Amino acid sequence: MSSDRTLETLWKMFLRLSETIDLNEAIQQHLTSILPQYFQWLLFSHFKEIMTSTFGIQTKIKTESKTNFMQILKAIFNASIEKLFKEENYLNELNYSNLKDLLNIGLELLVTDLSEDHSCLLLIKRILFKPESSITKKVNKMLSLFKKLDEFERDLCERNNPGMIIQDEWLTDYVLKIPEEWIDLDELTYQSLCKKHNKNRWAIYIWTKCVHLGLLKSHMKNPHDIIVK
Repeated sequence: MSSDRTLETLWKMFLRLSETIDLNEAIQQHLTSILPQYFQWLLFSHFKEIMTSTFGIQTKIKTESKTNFMQILKAIFNASIEKLFKEENYLNELNYSNLKDLLNIGLELLVTDLSEDHSCLLLIKRILFKPESSITKKVNKMLSLFKKLDEFERDLCERNNPGMIIQDEWLTDYVLKIPEEWIDLDELTYQSLCKKHNKNRWAIYIWTKCVHLGLLKSHMKNPHDIIVK
């Protein structure tokens, strides 16, 4: 029996169980140990279809089973994301829209603060902070980042403190060296940045943090060298 056929059989069994019996801790742990392995090699489209269609039948799940049901889905999602981020070639095949779809699935399964959800953080970092290889200047990378933020989940940005989500290391490609890279920040570019941030609290935080990190780095240099440059 093929792995796809096996998954289909197991998944139908899982859904039937969820609708008819109480998914107690023992059953949850057993299914959590079995199901994730069958999802790790699924094509993105198939994975998305299964997960989103499952969300649509939540009303049929026994009330007593809903918490454990969602925890099983969360375990499957976490295992799939972990596997995905270990397979760079496959990860590179997923576009911005695909990654956002995965993030939306992760947000649907969120059982803790976003800042503590490793899978969602991996996706946010990839969606927003992986610069395009064709862009070399950091100011242009920043412009591209602000554009992504403008198209990102506005509600998510409003609800979540960027200081709790965005890690300093994510900003490495965006921190301008003082003074050499600040030269690229002419008035027109600065105005474009101001326009693109669109009062997005994450964009404002990123800009402020990048300036702060740039200043910290400059303090490590010889002040005479900075003035001469």
